[in-house]
Amino acid sequence: SPLPQPISKKYSVAVSRMQTEISVSNTFLRETHSDSGLPVLLTVTEPNATPSPLPLTSVSVRAKITGEYASTSVTQTFRNSLPATALEATYIFPLPPDAAVVELELRAGDKVVKGEIHERADAEKMYNEARESGHTAAVLTAERKDVHTVRLANLPPNVDVSARVELLQILPSADGKLQWRFPTVVAPRYMPGTPIGRSGDGATDDTTLVPDASHISPPIRSEGGTLLDMEVEIFGKVAQLESSLHAIRVNMDDDRVVVRPSGRATLDRDFILALSCAESTANSAVAYANGGYLLVSVVPPQEDSVEAALPRDVVFVIDRSGSMSGSKIEAARLALRTALHALRSVDQFKIIAFDHSMMSFRSDFAPCTDENVRQADEWIAKIEARGGTQMLAPIVDSLSGDTVNGRIRTVLFITDGQAGNDAQLQAAVANRRKNAVFFTLGIDTAVNESLLKSLANVGGGTCELCTPQDDIEEVILRLDGRLGTALLQNVSLSSSAVSEVSPPELNVFGGRPVSLLAKYTGTLGTVMATGISG
Repeated sequence: SPLPQPISKKYSVAVSRMQTEISVSNTFLRETHSDSGLPVLLTVTEPNATPSPLPLTSVSVRAKITGEYASTSVTQTFRNSLPATALEATYIFPLPPDAAVVELELRAGDKVVKGEIHERADAEKMYNEARESGHTAAVLTAERKDVHTVRLANLPPNVDVSARVELLQILPSADGKLQWRFPTVVAPRYMPGTPIGRSGDGATDDTTLVPDASHISPPIRSEGGTLLDMEVEIFGKVAQLESSLHAIRVNMDDDRVVVRPSGRATLDRDFILALSCAESTANSAVAYANGGYLLVSVVPPQEDSVEAALPRDVVFVIDRSGSMSGSKIEAARLALRTALHALRSVDQFKIIAFDHSMMSFRSDFAPCTDENVRQADEWIAKIEARGGTQMLAPIVDSLSGDTVNGRIRTVLFITDGQAGNDAQLQAAVANRRKNAVFFTLGIDTAVNESLLKSLANVGGGTCELCTPQDDIEEVILRLDGRLGTALLQNVSLSSSAVSEVSPPELNVFGGRPVSLLAKYTGTLGTVMATGISG
């Protein structure tokens, strides 16, 4: 089956320039939130003038799911109520981190223009030239895999302005279920480092450790907000359908299922659907090729048939920062206790709790005895949310020291992921893990999926995402089967026609299909996906 040509994540989408009758004036931009909780953009035409709001009035999402592929159309509509003011507005919003943007369309009154894909610097240049020339224009920029900005210039007065984004993605699968997760809010993230001013239009200063903080920090929303207009069509037979954060209304016919929120849905949490897929009992691989790109998916059986033959040195790391307060810290404590009680007598464990500082249950690994587990339960029960989210130190500590031959080091990192220094944290895991395997468990209604998946990827493990309302014990029991030896290790592609494989190699765990993307030239021929079993 052909796939659309993949698009680099380092992209911007620039809308072609379009002449308007609006003259250009110097515009100063600030972004904030209204008392009612609606996300708004505030613009002023003079430095000391009273700001005027440009509210986000609606968000429409239309998704179509066929097998493991999803196409999603997102339309965001603003109301420009200013009578005749030339204006530039910026809106910071989330998109699924694994999706590729394939189209952008801007509508301003009766004017419609299409976007073009360009490298970021070229797109910015095109947009700036259009803005300075008085044209209505827009540019969509990927600030992070999951955080985007759309900037709109020279909007006509008294009109609705909409930006439509088209996405394509391969849905993640785990334990026989596909998951479609659509983020509706960028949750506040802790930005470590010293403030150094703002290069973007967000609500937070850039810092020495997060130099793009002002590009990924929309204002904190109060209660209420813009309503979400969502419809998801699922084609083919669906055996089971779950929605963990929203009540849903489902319509079914012979070959499709249509899902909508059953009540008012606002932009304050992810929309998550899980649907069952066919079971598998053996490792298999499928490949798709189109336009010089090759995608190979390795599909393992749902149940992990490989026992954790080696004794494990398990490091549990739990986030106790302020963002984990309430139901999240309760779920995190339950997850930690459940994982602890699933250990075998030959295993050892270490527990680290962190906010802006760290504390440990023991200074070194403790044998998995009944008494040590009992004392650890008492220690876990006292963990409360507080402070900032300083992830670097506990990551370094969890991977420090050497593992004795004949044992395997595994790390389970439990957090909501709300930190902004992604690159620093990824480098820490990649450079220090040696032969350790790093797993992440994200607990939140608006989890930082991009960061947690990237840490697991560079750490050779898997990422599990759940909400505080999920059955945490079931989640951990599924995950425990992976906290050891992978079904297949060091899986890679080999072919004379293939180059630039990403990632170069990876591990495969039971119930978790993985994909490798590569370029090819000429005739593709035979491609081998090989790995080490057990």
